[in-house]
Amino acid sequence: MSANVRLLTPEDWAKERFLLLRFVRRHLDRHFAETDWRRLVALRPDALAAPGTAVAVARTAGGMAAGVAYASGFGEDALVFAVHPALLSRGIGQALLGRLAAEWGRLSCRVAADNPAGLAACFAAGLVAVGLERGPAGKPALRLQYRPEPDPTGASGENGEDAAHPAPTTAESRDAATGVIIPAEARSAGNGSSFRGEPADGEDPVGAEPASSCSWAVRRIAASSVPNRR
Repeated sequence: MSANVRLLTPEDWAKERFLLLRFVRRHLDRHFAETDWRRLVALRPDALAAPGTAVAVARTAGGMAAGVAYASGFGEDALVFAVHPALLSRGIGQALLGRLAAEWGRLSCRVAADNPAGLAACFAAGLVAVGLERGPAGKPALRLQYRPEPDPTGASGENGEDAAHPAPTTAESRDAATGVIIPAEARSAGNGSSFRGEPADGEDPVGAEPASSCSWAVRRIAASSVPNRR
């Protein structure tokens, strides 16, 4: 399905707010934070004029809502999206997130590690994992940031790096398997490696070695999430 996605104006939101809130509440994945949902409910039309705040709606050819996404603070304050269950696996979630990211050139969020469909949509929209944190419910959550596709013209930075995918600084390291950039403070102390194998039985995956856990989590989640793309 080729999704027709557009951003709502304040006037659009004032007119369609209740219908779209009902759509989101009915189809919102259980993994999304309740606080993000409450932010959407409280969203005033004039708030859509603020930088980094938007509501995107994907519609079918007949004009019916197929999916809705909301971001505040470029996704840092809130990010939720819902897709009609009859239209899952058609790239609608990807299109919604991609529209938000393209509008600002940036987008970030935290997605529960046990939400493979949400992660798949984010990865497909160009977001990459940059860390592993605890979500609002205390569960592991991946921190994601938008990284645009490489310039098709072949433009590169000063050192030949793709400008859209800069090399890690000397204070960072990148996992060769996942492409995740890990800050220096997250690296394991006392050795030159940032990553190790899968956590041992009973070990907290969001424990004392976040860089290692992030690498393990991204590999496991990315491998399982692709077939479930929204």
